[in-house]
Parts: sequence; structure tokens; C-alpha cells
Amino acid sequence: MPKFQVIQDQIAQFIDFNMKNEQERRSVQDLWLRQKKEQRILIILDDIWTNINLKEKIGIPTGEDHKGCKVLLTSRRQQVCLAMDCQKVVQLGCLDGHEAWNLFAMKASLNGSADDAIRKVATKIIRKCQGLPIAIVSLGSALKGKSCHEWKAAYRRLKDSRLTEIEDVNEENDKSLLVF
Repeated sequence: MPKFQVIQDQIAQFIDFNMKNEQERRSVQDLWLRQKKEQRILIILDDIWTNINLKEKIGIPTGEDHKGCKVLLTSRRQQVCLAMDCQKVVQLGCLDGHEAWNLFAMKASLNGSADDAIRKVATKIIRKCQGLPIAIVSLGSALKGKSCHEWKAAYRRLKDSRLTEIEDVNEENDKSLLVF
């Protein structure tokens, strides 16, 4: 569940608005009204999993309420985009081999001096990730600093599973969505 108060605090900090008043906390309506005073504002919400009423839950003016306020959100669930009446949906494809290697190498901290045995396993792992950034980032981060033995064990476990067993990922829809 999103932490709406944290999101509100981050927006308030950015626009130099104090969310605390005499009663200890301003309302969502107060934040909404303050944001309407901003001529232009871009709010980025990353990895949204459920429909959120931006006005009621966070205090973000949208649509006709404030044409200068733009919201960009990312989601792996197309139904979230539909439920939130997104104006434009951009479907992102999977990474190609070179992009996948670069992302994985960065997350796993594989540099030029990395062990050849680890590089060989890394190549197999990247292939198994099928260009899915979320899988590449998760596995690369998890294997960072591990021994070659641990890399091989991770690959054996990965080899027997399917990425399509991850919720909302299937052969037809194994893409991330960028929505705004």
C-alpha cells in the first residue's frame, strides 16, 4: 500500500509548503490548493500497483483542476492505467542483449576485472531474464559481491523457474509501462 503521507510530504517539501499547521497536519485539500498556485509542476509516481484517486488520497490537482500540473506514473499493470484514465500510455519493450548486459553489470558491480566464470554465469542469467528490466535489476543487485559458487547456485534455481510466473508477466505482456 502506498504511503500517501510520505508522498504528500515530498511534494510539500519540493514546493516549500509546510504540511503541519496548528492542528499538527494540514489536509489533503490544503496541499491541493497550494499546488494549484504553482504555475507548472511535474509529479512522478513510480511503480503504481493499484488505482489511486490522486486528488482525494494525495492532494494532486489533475485535468481541468490544474492544467500546469502533470503526473507521470510507471506501472507494470495496464489495468491501473485504464482505471486512472491516463491520457497517454507508452508501452516499453524489453531490453536488447547489450542493454541487458550493461544494466546487469551495473547492478551486480561487474567490472573489467570480474572473474571469467562469473561472467559466463552472468551471461546465462541475463539470457534467462529475457530482457525484463525488473528481473535484471533484482538478480543483479542480489548477486552483487557474491562468490562464483553462489552465482552458479542462483542460476540453477533460476533455470528451473519461469519469469512468467511473476505476477502480471506473460508472453503477450512481458513489458513495463510508462504512463503520463
